[in-house]
Amino acid sequence: MPIKERVFNLFLTITIMAIVSLVLFFPLRDYVRTSDLMTYRIAYNFANGHGIVFNPTENVWPTLSPLWSILLGGMIGIIELLGAIINPEVIQVPQSFYVWFASALTAAIYGLLASSIFYWLRAENYSLLQIGIVIGLFIAAHPVWLGMRSAVPLALLFVMNALHAAKSERYSLSGFLAGIAILAHPTAIIGGILLGLYLFQQKSSWRYWRVIWLPLALWIAYAALTYDVLLDGLLAHRQFVIGDYAQALIWSGLLLGFTWTSLRSSWLAILATWAVLEIALAVLIIGDVPTIESPILALVGSIILGQWIIQRQWQAFPALAVWFGVYLLFPIQTEAALKTDLALSKTIYIPERADLLHDRSDMIIYHQDDFTDNIYRFDGTHSPFILTETEFGNYESIVIALAPEFIYVNEKTLENLALDLRSDTLSPLRYRREIDVQLDPGQREGDQLWFRDRSVGELGDTINLNITINPDIRLKSYALDRSRLAPNEPLRLRLDWELVDDYPRYPIGLQISLLDIEGIPLVTVFPSYEARTWARNQFSTYHALLIPSEAQPQVVRIGVAVDYRAAIVGSAEIGNVVIRSTETPPEQFIGRISEAILYDVDITLNNDSLTTTLLWGIRAPLKRDYQVFVHLIPVGEVQPVATGDSAPLGGRFPTSYWHPDEVVFDPHTLSLADVPAGQYELKVGFYVLGTFERLRDENGDNLTIAQITIDESGEIRIEPN
Repeated sequence: MPIKERVFNLFLTITIMAIVSLVLFFPLRDYVRTSDLMTYRIAYNFANGHGIVFNPTENVWPTLSPLWSILLGGMIGIIELLGAIINPEVIQVPQSFYVWFASALTAAIYGLLASSIFYWLRAENYSLLQIGIVIGLFIAAHPVWLGMRSAVPLALLFVMNALHAAKSERYSLSGFLAGIAILAHPTAIIGGILLGLYLFQQKSSWRYWRVIWLPLALWIAYAALTYDVLLDGLLAHRQFVIGDYAQALIWSGLLLGFTWTSLRSSWLAILATWAVLEIALAVLIIGDVPTIESPILALVGSIILGQWIIQRQWQAFPALAVWFGVYLLFPIQTEAALKTDLALSKTIYIPERADLLHDRSDMIIYHQDDFTDNIYRFDGTHSPFILTETEFGNYESIVIALAPEFIYVNEKTLENLALDLRSDTLSPLRYRREIDVQLDPGQREGDQLWFRDRSVGELGDTINLNITINPDIRLKSYALDRSRLAPNEPLRLRLDWELVDDYPRYPIGLQISLLDIEGIPLVTVFPSYEARTWARNQFSTYHALLIPSEAQPQVVRIGVAVDYRAAIVGSAEIGNVVIRSTETPPEQFIGRISEAILYDVDITLNNDSLTTTLLWGIRAPLKRDYQVFVHLIPVGEVQPVATGDSAPLGGRFPTSYWHPDEVVFDPHTLSLADVPAGQYELKVGFYVLGTFERLRDENGDNLTIAQITIDESGEIRIEPN
């Protein structure tokens, strides 16, 4: 090809790309689909270092089209990095920028696709007039195939480049591009296989098959090693859409009705077959026809119709009528329900660090620039966990497990789910409803916004147990949201069960208690589960227990009992929880023994009994459980005449559970009834029961806290140090 012609073609290619990008950017700015939020949420999390996930704390494989989110998130990550270099005060790009940038990037990809169409049609000896008509028809058909941030055009772009590389006998490059296309959208696997089958007639086609699988294999390997949950729930809640079927019928009829007279090139036949198979597989596998984001049909149809128009074939007239009919029937517009949710997203405010559970579409956070945490839906979209629990109607378990800071839900939804956010089961989390004075834009009659009024922690690591409760049930493991709590704080607990034998015929009840050192329950909950819940063989239950306001600092045991037909059939104690003091350590202290700190002492005399209350703390954790000794020793001697030794708080708060930045009030009582008159010192310290090994440092192993004088008349005088 002469240099002038190459330059001219390059100029036309760039011009077409720029024009198409600008033309399509404007309708893309205000067009929103349900799947759009997933795309930029994944990109947002990817750009901010959370990985390719929908929710930052849920390690779930969220998409079958990772390339688009990686591309969008990677480019915005670069923009954020450059912005931080230019202006360090800018921490991160708001989510609203993702919406705008995604629109611009999508328009640019469509522009590249249009320029690629021009380039390849020129290679097929189409005239400039034919190419202009084809691209014009392709753009005119955008109400049918256009999708904001759609990944399909990206896949089509890679496949068409793979076709071009194959024509140039660059088979390895062709296979690699076809493999990348599959990561852009899974339907590209159809085009990749069809191209590979076509290339079987070529001697070196093995080079194509050698590399096409590589990108997908790398992605699957990454997913298998990275995600806790893979494909569970990804294809759930697909719905049959009448409009999609109508479009599918129109496009299929338009395509197949005259294909036999029009497909003069093998690569066009590949695209046409791809388009038809895409519809067939969508119906068979998903039950939905996503033609609104499938420009392959529009491209092939545009080429065929462009040929007819140039050749003045009579088929062009009814085809054009169908074309404009589709345009009128399916104009590009955001669905009415999404418009309502978009309006709501402008009026509702969800703080930056706040999980949200809701019954709307994900567009509820579309304009929430500061929202960075998890978003959950009652219908289970994006969440395999919620999907599983909804099958058994365990909505209270969902709320306890997620413990979202905010719940936006309609009262009819709560009625249908039989969910009471003020129930005894959920009362430890204390959800409160914000009072709405009037309906804001986007709100429905009966909408309610609830917020959690107590703090919770994240459910921690799984602790293995494998305790056989009875011959039929095994308690495999458990997890806590935190192991140290203050009074009036909720404890969230997950119990992981395994059914060893046949599942029960009757409901099974549980008794979950926090037991003190004497086995007396401080708090108990009594959840009950229908028999069908246990039919899963392995499942988890979620519980919330509120630490009583009057509870004293201590270590308590978690007790679990199983109740079947009004009888306890098994029980176990599974772990410890610390009820901590709400007092903060004072700045001044009396003395130290190694890591132990004595902050204060209160000594009271009641007849012949001396009660000493010690206020302890630690600088670093104590690895052993010590006894505390309180000894009354004559001055100048070593043997005590009265002692008040015991474990801290009578054994309720072992020293191995003490924590820095907390204090422990530890009372001890000594009897002075048989103590003779004299001068005495009151000393305190720590020792290990059994070995009597004392806690010590370079200053010794005890602290003198008072001087006590007992005169001949029996009068006792106390002089604290």
